[in-house]
Amino acid sequence: MMQAHGPCPLCAAFDPPRADAGFNNFGEYVYFECPRCGPFQLKEMPGWEPDEEEALELSGAVRMAKDDDRQVPRITAETIPGLRAMARRPRSGGAFIDRVLEVLAELCKYPGRAMPQCRPDHLAARACMPTPAFIILLRMLQEEKFLGIAELDSVRLRAYLTTVGWARVDALARGGIRSKRAFVAMAFNPEMKKAYNEGIEPALLECGYEPPFLVDDPVHEERASEPDYQRKIDDRIFAEIRRSRFVIADATFRKVNVFLEAGFAEGLGLDVFWCCRSDQIEELAFDTRQIGHIVWTTSEDLRLAIVDRLGRRGLRLA
Repeated sequence: MMQAHGPCPLCAAFDPPRADAGFNNFGEYVYFECPRCGPFQLKEMPGWEPDEEEALELSGAVRMAKDDDRQVPRITAETIPGLRAMARRPRSGGAFIDRVLEVLAELCKYPGRAMPQCRPDHLAARACMPTPAFIILLRMLQEEKFLGIAELDSVRLRAYLTTVGWARVDALARGGIRSKRAFVAMAFNPEMKKAYNEGIEPALLECGYEPPFLVDDPVHEERASEPDYQRKIDDRIFAEIRRSRFVIADATFRKVNVFLEAGFAEGLGLDVFWCCRSDQIEELAFDTRQIGHIVWTTSEDLRLAIVDRLGRRGLRLA
């Protein structure tokens, strides 16, 4: 039996009117039962007040734990980073749309079948969105023919994906759209080692992408026993590009392989981010020089520019 009621310390940060949560005190922890987030324990942390992004991600992590029948999460200063990583908030409008479609697809399971009736705020939590914004997005997706809505109000939601919606979900599962991989095309030249080791690779890791990024990285050999492992390096190049979300193409030294790999990626519809060392930018052919390159002088210049470019394009995952 809950002893008291009040605003949830998570969703009260972003979701007016504030959700009414029941709570009990258990020593150093307060146990909350929130209609949106689900149950969680919160350790007293004087001065802690989550901002909107932190609250959305913690709300999502708690909701996922409830839906997946996992242990009730304990929110402490030590557990907050791990919980937020479980429900990382999308970084762009398109990524929010994709997240909502994927959440709905998990419930619909089959084309032509509507999802079971549920509370819209539960799915909003899984999508890391405020509930009012989530409901508006559902209406927009209905107008764009991605889904049909059989029932929708403040406490009831039943919807189904259309053929257009399922096609988008299939594309997300099949391609590099949601991939955490990135491919780097650059000259195999001793002068470029520092640019990669201290510029490109740290930038990609900082943005949440998973190595290996270079086709000759020794990590590839650790995957030699996997069924899809490509032993020929040319085959591996094209396989790795297909798995990737985008390509970093550094045109320094004007190597033919860089232009081939970048062209292949563009043919697949992937983003290509062109880079060139400042002392060589004028040596590029006009056809490629007119593309907006990241022009760098030091490896630190390169790292900062890549992080900034990925952030502005909504491709930063962490």
